[in-house]
Amino acid sequence: MHVRDLTQFLAELSENNNRAWFVMNKPRYDILRAEFLELVIRLIGEITRFDPAVAACNPKKALFR
Repeated sequence: MHVRDLTQFLAELSENNNRAWFVMNKPRYDILRAEFLELVIRLIGEITRFDPAVAACNPKKALFR
């Protein structure tokens, strides 16, 4: 996952929180969201080792736009 790209995107989003900017940057969002989802899936897998209750967590529902 490219943390630098994610933090840059979020910083730009906070300065340009409007539909026009988001539509122009949707491809970036889609890529970064997919990478972040993969990270969440891996984290759930690792956390499940010591907290089995986390295994029931749906990674897509754990994310908020």
